Amino acid sequence: MELSTYGYIVGALLALIGLAALGAKEPFFGAVQVFPRHSLWARILTAVVLGWTVWILFNMTLGWFEPYKNTIYFLAPVAYFLIVIYLDELLAPRMLGVLLLLTAAPILDAARWHDSPWRLVLTVVVYVWVVWGMVLVLSPYRFRKTIEAWAANDVLFKSIALVLAGVGILLIGLSATLY
Repeated sequence: MELSTYGYIVGALLALIGLAALGAKEPFFGAVQVFPRHSLWARILTAVVLGWTVWILFNMTLGWFEPYKNTIYFLAPVAYFLIVIYLDELLAPRMLGVLLLLTAAPILDAARWHDSPWRLVLTVVVYVWVVWGMVLVLSPYRFRKTIEAWAANDVLFKSIALVLAGVGILLIGLSATLY
């Protein structure tokens, strides 16, 4: 995909999150507060992450492991059930973190070869979410603590929501004009 497509997608997601937080703080906060222990979201995100990982592994050259590539189809469902059963504690934020890490690579690859210096705006946004993804994978309880700290102060909540919406709208505008 082109950088403009990624800019539209990332911009729309950020603007949607920011505007949803601004428009309905209580329902937004309630949904986000339930997310870390929500088993359905955890299972969906785990399936998406494992599916994407299997696709990456199957399409890369694995050297001496190449003849055993077909075992990935057997190991992926086994890994899914083991993860869902034994790593169910705060699984949704962990898988969200892994998903953030996985989505960064194609976006950064598209930004690498783009001519405009404005590509760095999307690059910085992606690197911020890579750091957030690493935090979520390593310590998923920080998701809940961050959201609670964000929601405790009304000015901070509105400021962060406005920044998210503003960055999203900026990325959509850059995608429409410069990317």
